[in-house]
Amino acid sequence: MTNTATNPITYERVHSPTVQDRISRLPFPARWIYEQVLEAMQDAEEIGGPEGQQYLDLMDAIIEEAGERRDYFRLTQG
Repeated sequence: MTNTATNPITYERVHSPTVQDRISRLPFPARWIYEQVLEAMQDAEEIGGPEGQQYLDLMDAIIEEAGERRDYFRLTQG
């Protein structure tokens, strides 16, 4: 399942309303990074990345990494 489609005329990514909302809440540097992460995830799906349980394992690893980075930041900036 993806939250992104590609405009067939311009080949630009078209994001779902929920993704557009997340993007709109971010300042420029964070917005650009977030969009690059989304693009990398989408590209991995399109080139035949992992499927089934392997896909879930990948998503869990990404979630864990993001959570650890968030928690570390909170601890060091607190």
